[in-house]
Amino acid sequence: MNFMPPRYGELVPLVCLKCHKHFVGPNPTGDRIFEDLFKKRKKAKCPECGSSKVIRNPWVLF
Repeated sequence: MNFMPPRYGELVPLVCLKCHKHFVGPNPTGDRIFEDLFKKRKKAKCPECGSSKVIRNPWVLF
């Protein structure tokens, strides 16, 4: 069984650290070396408060 974690920029469940809203957005963590060279991704922002302090939802296992 092969497991490949979500890459930088792929859609994953996120949580805002400021207002605690759960939403789906681009993965803020991962290997950015080659992704930044070839693809421009927007950073994840909370749709509720606009904060960029978001993390992947720790309760969702991939």
